[in-house]
Amino acid sequence: MPRKKTKDQSSFKFSMDLTGENKIILENLSQNYSLKTGPMINHIIQTFCGISGSAKEALEKNLMSEYHRLSEEIKNTKDEFHLQRITEERQRYADMLQMINAGKFKFPKCEEYGNMKKIGLQDGYLLIPADWIVVNPEAASSCSYAAVLECRNSAKYGVPHFVYLNNYKYAGEYTKEMESDFYAGCVKKWAKFKEIEELNQSKDIDLSAPLIGIFSLTVQNEEEININDLPYGATIITYQK
Repeated sequence: MPRKKTKDQSSFKFSMDLTGENKIILENLSQNYSLKTGPMINHIIQTFCGISGSAKEALEKNLMSEYHRLSEEIKNTKDEFHLQRITEERQRYADMLQMINAGKFKFPKCEEYGNMKKIGLQDGYLLIPADWIVVNPEAASSCSYAAVLECRNSAKYGVPHFVYLNNYKYAGEYTKEMESDFYAGCVKKWAKFKEIEELNQSKDIDLSAPLIGIFSLTVQNEEEININDLPYGATIITYQK
């Protein structure tokens, strides 16, 4: 029989079944917080399920970062035992992301098509070569645009293309803070980038030295997709509204 909904939203009493392990956890929490069981449950729900604002954004960003890190680890893990452990760990992050989003969190998709990959964004998707490195994939669900970092003499120095997801449509809108964050992300993904950055800032720079440039990706409507004339076929596709 379905549970009757309470008319008075200020208070609602009901019984629940807990596992022995969860009962111990709840009792310990109640004791440490000096709260009775009911208020403790309310506090847990409000703290996690009711989280909002900057606190939610910060938590979601960190959870997504770990989720993507483990996803990459899963791709490179052959051992079945470790694969199961990593998969279970990633699921815990997925559960927390669902929990703080009322059970409706939509995970950004990253699909590979031959030598290209497709990454879901806030209102469309990013299409880039499969070997380009996205430095902040955890931001995909809250971003609409992307910046690309290219380096002159990249073949000589082995510098890959890097992508930074953001909400600035044009390169002229990029801030110094965003640029610094982009560079820091590049170093995190590819430690040698620090050396490239230092060479780029050298006063003795010449034509054989690396020269960093940051550009915005072209945005297209999904009804008018044309990647033939775009560098590397990289673009952002927005959904038809």
